[in-house]
Amino acid sequence: KKRISLLNAALEVANYLSIPVMFVVSGFLTRDFEHECVPVEEARDMLIEGLRTCLKNAGNVVIAIETEPSMLIETTTQAMSIIREIDSPQLRFAMDVCHVKCYDSDLLQCVAEALPYTPHIHIADIKGRVHYHKIPGEGNIDFRSLFQLLRNANYERYLSVELYWHSDVWKKALYQSRKYLLEEMKASEVSSRTQDTHD
Repeated sequence: KKRISLLNAALEVANYLSIPVMFVVSGFLTRDFEHECVPVEEARDMLIEGLRTCLKNAGNVVIAIETEPSMLIETTTQAMSIIREIDSPQLRFAMDVCHVKCYDSDLLQCVAEALPYTPHIHIADIKGRVHYHKIPGEGNIDFRSLFQLLRNANYERYLSVELYWHSDVWKKALYQSRKYLLEEMKASEVSSRTQDTHD
C-alpha cells in the first residue's frame, strides 16, 4: 500500500510536468527488508493488483516495468507475461540491455520480441552476464547489431545511457559513450544500406 501510494504521487508529478514515461520495478521477494520471503505467486498477484491500481491514476503517463536482477521480475519473458495479462496500452516495457543480457538467453531476439512494447531503452555495456554497467565499448555487447535491429524495426523512441556506477568519472563516461555509440550507429547504418543493396 505504501508503494502504491508513492507511485501514485509520482504519477501526479509526472502528469503535472508532462513526463511521458515513468519506470517501475517489481521489487524483492522480502517483506519490509526482513528475511521472510513472499511466495512467488502471491508476489506476482500483488504486483498485478498494484499495477492495475496505479494505471487508474496514470493520466497521460505510460508506466514502464523494468526487469531487475534478483527481483521478482528479472527476465523479459516474465515482464512481457505481466504486460500481456494486464493488457493496457499504458503499461509497457522499460528495456535495459544489460539486464536482458544478464538473464535472457538471446539479447537480440529478446529485444526484437519486446520492442513493440518498449518506449524507452537503457543502454550500457556489460561483460558476460555480470550485472555491472560498463561504459559502451568496454564490454561485449554487439551494439552495431543492436542498432541495426532498432533501425530495421523503425524504432524512434528513447535511448539513454545508464552508468550510475561511473558518477566519479562522468566526463570520461559521457565522452566515451557518445563517441563509441555514434560510431556504432553510423556503422550499423552502413551495414543496413549494404544489406539492402545485396537484397
